[in-house]
Amino acid sequence: MSTIALFCLLFVILFHALAFVGEAFLWMRPALHRGMIRKVNPGLDMDPADQARVTRILMINQGVYNLMIALGGIAALMSPGATGTALATYVFAFAIAAGATLAFTTVAFVGAALQATPALIGLWFLLS
Repeated sequence: MSTIALFCLLFVILFHALAFVGEAFLWMRPALHRGMIRKVNPGLDMDPADQARVTRILMINQGVYNLMIALGGIAALMSPGATGTALATYVFAFAIAAGATLAFTTVAFVGAALQATPALIGLWFLLS
Protein backbone atom coordinates (compact mmCIF):
# COMPACT_ATOMS: atom_id res chain seq x y z
CA MET A 1 0.00 0.00 0.00
CA SER A 2 1.38 3.41 -0.96
CA THR A 3 2.04 6.07 1.63
CA ILE A 4 -0.83 8.21 0.32
CA ALA A 5 -3.28 5.28 0.42
CA LEU A 6 -2.10 4.46 3.94
CA PHE A 7 -2.55 8.06 5.10
CA CYS A 8 -6.04 8.14 3.55
CA LEU A 9 -6.96 4.85 5.24
CA LEU A 10 -5.79 6.21 8.61
CA PHE A 11 -7.94 9.32 8.04
CA VAL A 12 -10.97 7.16 7.16
CA ILE A 13 -10.44 5.07 10.30
CA LEU A 14 -10.15 8.15 12.52
CA PHE A 15 -13.12 9.94 10.92
CA HIS A 16 -15.42 6.94 11.34
CA ALA A 17 -14.21 6.15 14.86
CA LEU A 18 -15.00 9.74 15.87
CA ALA A 19 -18.38 9.54 14.12
CA PHE A 20 -19.12 6.39 16.14
CA VAL A 21 -18.35 8.15 19.42
CA GLY A 22 -20.41 11.20 18.46
CA GLU A 23 -23.41 9.25 17.24
CA ALA A 24 -23.45 6.42 19.77
CA PHE A 25 -22.40 8.24 22.94
CA LEU A 26 -22.56 12.02 22.52
CA TRP A 27 -25.68 12.42 20.36
CA MET A 28 -27.83 13.93 23.11
CA ARG A 29 -25.39 16.80 23.72
CA PRO A 30 -26.97 19.92 22.21
CA ALA A 31 -23.70 21.16 20.70
CA LEU A 32 -23.56 18.00 18.59
CA HIS A 33 -27.14 17.24 17.62
CA ARG A 34 -28.22 20.84 16.90
CA GLY A 35 -25.68 21.32 14.12
CA MET A 36 -26.14 17.88 12.62
CA ILE A 37 -29.94 17.99 12.66
CA ARG A 38 -29.98 21.35 10.91
CA LYS A 39 -27.81 19.88 8.13
CA VAL A 40 -29.77 16.66 7.80
CA ASN A 41 -33.33 18.05 8.16
CA PRO A 42 -33.10 21.81 7.53
CA GLY A 43 -36.80 22.25 6.68
CA LEU A 44 -38.23 20.19 9.52
CA ASP A 45 -40.26 22.29 11.94
CA MET A 46 -39.33 20.38 15.09
CA ASP A 47 -37.21 21.36 18.06
CA PRO A 48 -33.70 19.87 17.62
CA ALA A 49 -33.75 18.48 21.19
CA ASP A 50 -37.03 16.68 20.48
CA GLN A 51 -35.71 15.37 17.19
CA ALA A 52 -32.52 14.18 18.92
CA ARG A 53 -34.63 12.20 21.41
CA VAL A 54 -36.66 10.66 18.59
CA THR A 55 -33.57 9.68 16.58
CA ARG A 56 -31.35 8.59 19.48
CA ILE A 57 -31.65 4.84 18.87
CA LEU A 58 -31.18 5.31 15.11
CA MET A 59 -28.02 7.30 15.76
CA ILE A 60 -26.62 4.52 17.93
CA ASN A 61 -27.27 2.14 15.03
CA GLN A 62 -25.63 4.53 12.57
CA GLY A 63 -22.70 4.90 14.93
CA VAL A 64 -22.18 1.14 14.87
CA TYR A 65 -22.00 1.26 11.06
CA ASN A 66 -19.27 3.87 11.39
CA LEU A 67 -17.48 1.70 13.93
CA MET A 68 -17.55 -1.22 11.49
CA ILE A 69 -15.94 0.95 8.80
CA ALA A 70 -13.20 1.94 11.26
CA LEU A 71 -12.66 -1.66 12.38
CA GLY A 72 -12.55 -2.80 8.75
CA GLY A 73 -9.79 -0.27 8.15
CA ILE A 74 -7.86 -1.54 11.15
CA ALA A 75 -8.26 -5.10 9.86
CA ALA A 76 -6.92 -3.94 6.49
CA LEU A 77 -3.84 -2.48 8.19
CA MET A 78 -3.24 -5.73 10.07
CA SER A 79 -3.76 -8.04 7.08
CA PRO A 80 -0.90 -8.70 4.70
CA GLY A 81 -1.04 -8.77 0.90
CA ALA A 82 -4.20 -9.33 -1.06
CA THR A 83 -6.39 -9.66 2.03
CA GLY A 84 -5.36 -6.22 3.31
CA THR A 85 -5.86 -4.73 -0.15
CA ALA A 86 -9.33 -6.28 -0.44
CA LEU A 87 -10.34 -5.00 3.00
CA ALA A 88 -8.99 -1.51 2.27
CA THR A 89 -10.82 -1.49 -1.07
CA TYR A 90 -14.08 -2.40 0.67
CA VAL A 91 -13.60 0.22 3.41
CA PHE A 92 -12.79 2.94 0.87
CA ALA A 93 -15.78 1.97 -1.31
CA PHE A 94 -18.12 1.91 1.70
CA ALA A 95 -16.93 5.37 2.83
CA ILE A 96 -17.33 6.76 -0.70
CA ALA A 97 -20.88 5.37 -0.94
CA ALA A 98 -21.80 6.73 2.50
CA GLY A 99 -20.37 10.16 1.67
CA ALA A 100 -22.18 10.26 -1.67
CA THR A 101 -25.44 9.28 0.02
CA LEU A 102 -24.97 12.06 2.59
CA ALA A 103 -24.24 14.59 -0.17
CA PHE A 104 -27.29 13.64 -2.24
CA THR A 105 -29.78 13.41 0.63
CA THR A 106 -28.82 16.33 2.89
CA VAL A 107 -27.09 19.70 2.85
CA ALA A 108 -24.20 18.33 4.93
CA PHE A 109 -21.77 18.79 2.05
CA VAL A 110 -18.69 19.38 4.20
CA GLY A 111 -19.30 16.16 6.15
CA ALA A 112 -19.91 14.30 2.90
CA ALA A 113 -16.66 15.62 1.44
CA LEU A 114 -14.73 14.72 4.60
CA GLN A 115 -16.15 11.22 4.42
CA ALA A 116 -15.82 10.49 0.71
CA THR A 117 -12.85 12.48 -0.61
CA PRO A 118 -10.03 10.85 1.39
CA ALA A 119 -11.56 7.45 0.61
CA LEU A 120 -11.70 8.25 -3.11
CA ILE A 121 -8.08 9.42 -3.12
CA GLY A 122 -7.02 6.39 -1.08
CA LEU A 123 -8.83 4.01 -3.40
CA TRP A 124 -7.21 5.61 -6.43
CA PHE A 125 -3.71 5.21 -4.97
CA LEU A 126 -4.46 1.74 -3.61
CA LEU A 127 -5.53 0.40 -6.99
CA SER A 128 -3.06 2.25 -9.21
